[in-house]
Amino acid sequence: MSIAPGTIMGPYELLDQIGSGGMGVVYKAQDTRLDRLVALKFLPDALTSDPQALTRFRREAKSASALNHPNICTIYEIGEAEGHAYIAMEFLDGMTLRQRIARGAIDLDTALSLAIEIADALDAAHMAGIIHRDIKPANIFVTSRGHAKILDFGLAKIAATAHAGAAANAATMTEEHLTSPGSTMGTIAYMSPEQVRGKEVDLRSDLFSFGVVLYEMVTGSLPFRGESTGLIFEAILNRAPLSPVRLNPDLPARLEEIINKSLEKDPDLRYQHAADMRADLKRLKRDTDSGRSSIHSGQVNAASVPVPAAASSGSASAVQPRRKTLLWIAPAAVLFLLSIAWFLRPVLPPPEVTATTQLTQDNRPKTFLDLDLQMVTDGSRIYFQEASGTDALLSQVSTDGGETLPVPVPLPINGLADISPARPELLILSNPSVRGESALWSLPVPGGQPHRIGNMLVNDAGWSPDGSTLYYSADGSIYAANSGGGDPRKLLSVPGTPVWIRSSPDGRLLRFTVVSADQRTQSLWEANADGSHMRALLPGFTSPSDVCCGSWTHDGKYYVFQAREGGVSAIWAMRDSGDWLHRVSDKPVRLTQSLVSAVWPLPSKDGSRIFFVGVLHRGEVVRYDAKTHSMSSFLPGLSAESLSFSKDGQHMAYISYPEGQLWYSRSDGSERRQLTFAPIRAALCRLSPDGSQISFSEHLPGQPWEIHVISVAGGDSRQVTSDNADHEDASWSPSGEEFVYGPSYPEAQRSGTALHIYNVSTGQDTIVPDSGGLFSPRWSPDGRYVMAMPPSGPRLGIMLYDLNLHTWQMLIKAPSINYPEWTPDGKCIWFDALVGSKAEMNRVCLADRKPVPVVDMASGGHLVFGDFGTWTGAAPDGTILALRDLSTEQIYALDVKFP
Repeated sequence: MSIAPGTIMGPYELLDQIGSGGMGVVYKAQDTRLDRLVALKFLPDALTSDPQALTRFRREAKSASALNHPNICTIYEIGEAEGHAYIAMEFLDGMTLRQRIARGAIDLDTALSLAIEIADALDAAHMAGIIHRDIKPANIFVTSRGHAKILDFGLAKIAATAHAGAAANAATMTEEHLTSPGSTMGTIAYMSPEQVRGKEVDLRSDLFSFGVVLYEMVTGSLPFRGESTGLIFEAILNRAPLSPVRLNPDLPARLEEIINKSLEKDPDLRYQHAADMRADLKRLKRDTDSGRSSIHSGQVNAASVPVPAAASSGSASAVQPRRKTLLWIAPAAVLFLLSIAWFLRPVLPPPEVTATTQLTQDNRPKTFLDLDLQMVTDGSRIYFQEASGTDALLSQVSTDGGETLPVPVPLPINGLADISPARPELLILSNPSVRGESALWSLPVPGGQPHRIGNMLVNDAGWSPDGSTLYYSADGSIYAANSGGGDPRKLLSVPGTPVWIRSSPDGRLLRFTVVSADQRTQSLWEANADGSHMRALLPGFTSPSDVCCGSWTHDGKYYVFQAREGGVSAIWAMRDSGDWLHRVSDKPVRLTQSLVSAVWPLPSKDGSRIFFVGVLHRGEVVRYDAKTHSMSSFLPGLSAESLSFSKDGQHMAYISYPEGQLWYSRSDGSERRQLTFAPIRAALCRLSPDGSQISFSEHLPGQPWEIHVISVAGGDSRQVTSDNADHEDASWSPSGEEFVYGPSYPEAQRSGTALHIYNVSTGQDTIVPDSGGLFSPRWSPDGRYVMAMPPSGPRLGIMLYDLNLHTWQMLIKAPSINYPEWTPDGKCIWFDALVGSKAEMNRVCLADRKPVPVVDMASGGHLVFGDFGTWTGAAPDGTILALRDLSTEQIYALDVKFP
């Protein structure tokens, strides 16, 4: 709304517009009755017809007017004039905290004083059962006398707490009509993780937002930043902010502790009450003030100690105790000054990357064996595993780069574990099968015959720093043996498979990666060298599915590892030992910043470099040409999978690779519209028959895959499944009124997951009879059948559920089936199968039930292995589509200055 100055609105004369926001326009006004200045807040014209906005607007006044606190803006009245609802409130002289921060970081004294007042105001609000939900600098005012005032309780929520009593409970009931379930409210950069996820919030959400504000007050910078909403959300959910002390070295370490506690991702680890945070802030301010006072007082007292020019024998006896006192004060003063020096010592700067160098040029795949692959170095050469066609090779390259050379190995190799610190020998894993436990062999380099170490079968292994002890994992446990494999003893057990076992340079600690039982998540763990005191390393740093593969630098001062952030794996470093001359932060620092995924970090022997495999993931959608019997580009430049086309063939939905985001466009790739954003990862999308909606599977870090539905126009998606079991694959009925869904991988049989039919209109969810353990359901185009695959046993192959007869029948028995799809006429099914070592696209028809090879998938080159295997699909004309792998993989070196 816009009202000219001088306009009379009820008892108020408007003077100037002084602010505006999503929930109101604010004017400076004169109360003609009491002859005082007020701030008059009006609901914007665009929202006056919105009953929900009006209700929320009135609730703002009621919530805030119930609070009587010197650090909360006073509400005088709520009224209406000329059809405009308004709130009359205290007029404040000064500036918002946002305007104050724009000048730069606030000095410590002022920041602590303001923070204590803000915490006190929040405590009063929370005790009254009111959650603000939008704490940010723009909603905090700093008066001309230097006091804080919290504004805008327009997003306040009446919390049903013990303090609020029955009135709060009643108010909570009306809240359901004001905020739809799953929606997020607040301002993005200041949201708590639970707000980002659209979950129910309590008073601890305000304390997280206050922690963000406090961080910004003392550093001048936001803790969670990004170039898009998705990136900010991802940072709030997964990233640890840069240490405040690194941005402002003058900050006391205890303030950083307070900020870090308020910014805990898990609400249970955060401050539980504003009063607790206020107490810590007041204690810090007291100690900071008294520390300065003590220094000043000490200087004055030392200068004013009386020293008499002469003294009688009687007075000499009086001087003696004084000398003893001085002898006691001197070391105490020294200790005090040393403690001050310790407290004020500078912060150790973070590691600095000075250069990145590509070492290999062969572009052979180097990550095809996942965690079985590890690089090792003897200081002059790097040894690693790579693929040449279908063969696995052991290769080497100089640490300065150059030609890649083979390392002769006279036995099958499926893993490189370590290099001996005592002699030039490689520790390799050998097993004719690619997966599973392997025998351990020692291979002399540059040439020699391998010899078996012990009789154990292992998942992974590594030597101690002096080579006297061999650590290895098997059956979910870590063992220690002598260097030859004898005298084994169990150290510890984990719920999963421990790999990438590393001993600290001083031999005191073991760190290792734990791969979960379903092989879908990884996390870093630590234990003493004797297996005692096992604990998670960096809990809450980021999703446990994305952190792995760490090693110490040679001097033991840093620990480097890989973690995924924003869809890209990066190398991180963490200071792992203290420094007497510097304050040290144990917060990890990201070293690689490019779009290239950096994996398998390996510190050099001299501590100046980190070697890693750089993977630039990219694909190209290709189409099978029946005339040439080859694959050709379908849409040049499109790197995507799970393409799903509208019935008229004019539009499509797809999942971008490797970003894992849902898009909607015309079938030629034009007029693209992105529908999901990081940290969400999307997969397995399908357009509804009428082309208006898309079903897809959504994954957030640390959460299971769940089915969602979203409009092709964009906006918020609607979650369909919510039982905390992985549901990834959905298929629409021909009418579009229902879809069948279930898991997309056979491991789901472990939890007994069944197939479900979901009614989009009513929300009714029905289990398909006798479907336990089945996965990847597909509704036939004629609506008669649901096709699905059993995981193992006598039913291995493709099964059909007759929706009329309510019975299952075996269509075909076949191993290793991927991405089955109905032909458009519903008479046949395409499926991708592994026949021996050959990948083929086959067709089986319901009439004769005989599989017929259609396409040799090798004609398309190496195919991308995505989140759910190698995708194949069909174009609107019925031709077969696939995603060809154009990724590049090379070994790189980071030149790093480690302080």
